[in-house]
Amino acid sequence: MSRSLRRHAACAVLAGCIVLSGCAGGSEPRADQDSASGPDSVPASAVPDRQRSVQAAVYATVVRRVFERDDNGGGTIEKPIVYIVASTDDSVGDRQLLASEPCSISIDVQTRVTSALADVPSTVTWVDAFESVPLDERTGGVAGGGIIVTLGNVTPHGVDSVRVPVQVWVASLAASGKTYILKQVDGAWTIIGTTGTEWMS
Repeated sequence: MSRSLRRHAACAVLAGCIVLSGCAGGSEPRADQDSASGPDSVPASAVPDRQRSVQAAVYATVVRRVFERDDNGGGTIEKPIVYIVASTDDSVGDRQLLASEPCSISIDVQTRVTSALADVPSTVTWVDAFESVPLDERTGGVAGGGIIVTLGNVTPHGVDSVRVPVQVWVASLAASGKTYILKQVDGAWTIIGTTGTEWMS
């Protein structure tokens, strides 16, 4: 079995397990890829709608927290643009936690997250990779102002909660990473704390 097929199998197994446990799954391959287009070719339709819905709700919740207060400046940093990397990376949080395979975040999930954040006074922009974001050569920060958010996979944490690693990057010496724990409270995914090691540069 090729490396790309093993990656998709791992993502599918993870998604299936989390759906059965009632939690949000690890991210799924992008929806805009053809079935023969390469490593990101599994369609979003292969992942249950409920799993995509939960994943999007969890991601929207943590990105909103980043915007409101966890932007490395207590919510005071000007953020005309919030860039979100469209593939997961569990290493951005606590690197001692068991990491899942990186997966692409589907267009469907991206759309749901962007819609859920429509009231945020920033432009939410998805990018294929961290390196795709233009940087200011003078300051080293995001060109035009803003932040870069990298998300990890959504995985079970205990019986009724999930965890997701998140990195927030403003500049090379203004970055941080942590792993949030979320639980459904009155039907809405709510951050109830963090787990593991947090870092800041």
